[in-house]
Formats: sequence, C-alpha cells, structure tokens
Amino acid sequence: MNPEGLTDMEVTMPPISMSENCLYLNIYTPAHAHEGSNLPVGVMVWIHGGALVAGMASGSDGSILAATEEVVVVTIQYRLGVLGFFSTGDQNARGNWGYLDQVAALRWVQQKIAHFGGNPGQVTIFGGSAGGTSVSSLVVSPISQGLFHRAIMQSGVALLPDLISDTHERVYTLSALNQHGPTLTLQPSSSGALVFY
Repeated sequence: MNPEGLTDMEVTMPPISMSENCLYLNIYTPAHAHEGSNLPVGVMVWIHGGALVAGMASGSDGSILAATEEVVVVTIQYRLGVLGFFSTGDQNARGNWGYLDQVAALRWVQQKIAHFGGNPGQVTIFGGSAGGTSVSSLVVSPISQGLFHRAIMQSGVALLPDLISDTHERVYTLSALNQHGPTLTLQPSSSGALVFY
C-alpha cells in the first residue's frame, strides 16, 4: 500500500461501551467438543493486550484456532486502567484488580470448562503485549498456582520498568494539580482522601 493512501483512509471503530461490570469471557469450542467427551481437549486462555488500559476479550476471535487446533479457546475480559490497576501503595487501594479478575477467570475455567468439552488439567494461558505481561505475572503469582499448566508470553514480561513504579505518587501529583492548578506547592493528601476524591 502506498503511504500517501493511508491519509485518505477513514478509520472507524464501533463505539465501545465501558463499565466496571466487565467480567466476561468468550468460549470457542471445536465442533465435536461437548460435556462428557471421551477425549476432552486442551484449553487455551487468551489474555488481550492494550497496555493494561485498553482492549477487549471480544476483539479476538478464537473460532479458527478452536476449529483447526482441536482446543477450547477462552478469551477473557478484565478491568483496565484506573479501575483495574490504580494503587495508593497502602491498604486504601491495593490495586491490581485487573490481575485478580484474570485469576477469577482462570478459577472459573477450572470449575466449568469441562461442561464445554475442555480439560481443566490441560490449560495454557497466552497473551500478547500487555497480555504477555499478564501471563508473566500469573506465572510467578502464588494465587494463580495450579490454575494453568503452560504459558506463552508474546512480547511482554512482568519486569518492564514502566510497570514497577510508585504510580500512587504520580496520581497524588496529578490530583493535586487538577484541584489547585500549576502554582501549587505540593503536599500530597492522604491516600484515603485520594480514593474518595
């Protein structure tokens, strides 16, 4: 494609509704997979990317993978951005709810996937970009132990410098600047006040 042609293209995306009520997953099964199958098939759980601030489970269609590779494919949704990863660094807002959502989805898979012909003893988690980072985090997390058996990280690991920071200090600063303007001598408020701001 000619690069100049890119400027003439109209890029449109359907409107995306956002809500904290987002704990959904999609299940794609091979045609023969059903509860009670003699040979339950493996399960692949896809964690979408999007820098932990964007993306959606429905953005990935697992039907072709399920049909051609004889696996049950599950795509999961989790809370993103501030709703999923905001932390004050103390008990007021511990953060990482997005990761806890992913663990909840993996627990659901362990309990229910056999009803769809999947084998809960053959679960592989995989993801790209921030999804790969999530996979990397789940591999080392004690709360996800036993919920999956294999992992594929596609471009993303948990030790990225941008993920290891004191983000609560940045949030204090931005909150104070929004309240008082750029001439403020910054005295961060309490984390409790920030959570209920």
